[in-house]
Amino acid sequence: MPLPTTTTFRLAALVATTLVSTANAQIGLDGHFAPGRWDDTGMTQGTTTISEIVEFNYDVIDPDPSGGVSYRTCQFNTAATSNGVIRVSWDARYRHSGWNREFVLWAFTDSPTGIQFIPLVLAFDPAEPSISPDFHGTFDLQVYEGYQYGFQIGGSHGANDPNMSANLVMWGESTSTSPLQNDPTEWTKSIIFDGTTGIRPALRLEYGVSTGGGGVPSRTTDLTALPGLNGTTTFDWTFEGDNAYFQAGALLSLISDGDGGETVTPLVNQPTSGPFVLRGRSSLDFQSGNEFGLRVGGGNNDALSFIRGNLILSRFEAEQVETCTADLNGDGQINFFDVSTYLQAYSVGCP
Repeated sequence: MPLPTTTTFRLAALVATTLVSTANAQIGLDGHFAPGRWDDTGMTQGTTTISEIVEFNYDVIDPDPSGGVSYRTCQFNTAATSNGVIRVSWDARYRHSGWNREFVLWAFTDSPTGIQFIPLVLAFDPAEPSISPDFHGTFDLQVYEGYQYGFQIGGSHGANDPNMSANLVMWGESTSTSPLQNDPTEWTKSIIFDGTTGIRPALRLEYGVSTGGGGVPSRTTDLTALPGLNGTTTFDWTFEGDNAYFQAGALLSLISDGDGGETVTPLVNQPTSGPFVLRGRSSLDFQSGNEFGLRVGGGNNDALSFIRGNLILSRFEAEQVETCTADLNGDGQINFFDVSTYLQAYSVGCP
């Protein structure tokens, strides 16, 4: 059953079978940086929750981009585990060059009566970039147990640039009556012409504080990981929330421990009023055995006396700059545990 079409947006038919593309070249949150290896310090009079969410991506390299990169899309889908409504919050970042940029995102859900399509992004920018290539929103998706639901994302651009890519992350809100699938292995993907598609984990930190009156004095939590190697990491961050109104502000900093102590690099320190969405891409050096991560939060002097927000880490790339062949268990240290790893392998013997 084909998706809706217009003269501006030319979406391909819904793919009924699963098509598998080649592996995406980008490195996700795995190994030393897997979602389960992060921790946070908590917030006074509040709650913090770390969870794994799903990130979809495509990366196109057109072999003949003289007329730009033509329109193309890819699809990601999974099966609902129960009947209900998923309140989905999502954040999409497109990297489409130059003019005549087209950005498209649809959600779809199958049911006993057929497929429903929900347009989330239908944007066209005919000139040099005049609109943001980043989009954010929340919508309700009715799902049915055993039936497929998912997203179709893509677009085009008219610049003489062979590269076109995008990332989409999403998470289910607490008001959902059916869960959003957060396990990347439970999603399937289609191919994209002249490119690759990928599904990988992303990380979400949710916080909330309510003091009951008198405003919220500045509250932060540290989201940290403990790498077992030395290197540099680069990642997208999306900081969205609502820290109320009067004298409200949002705070976000990179933090890293090293031989010289803690280093703090501010990313966001600005007033806010009501809901906000802030984005960036940052790099951070890390050392084996020393925590690194982000400090996030905010405060206000508002009678509502609450702050709440989400910090999303995605498009995570880690480059190891130092290796040691004697570090057999990969924890960045040479000690008894490496000897134990060797002895275990020795006792098994070679095939």
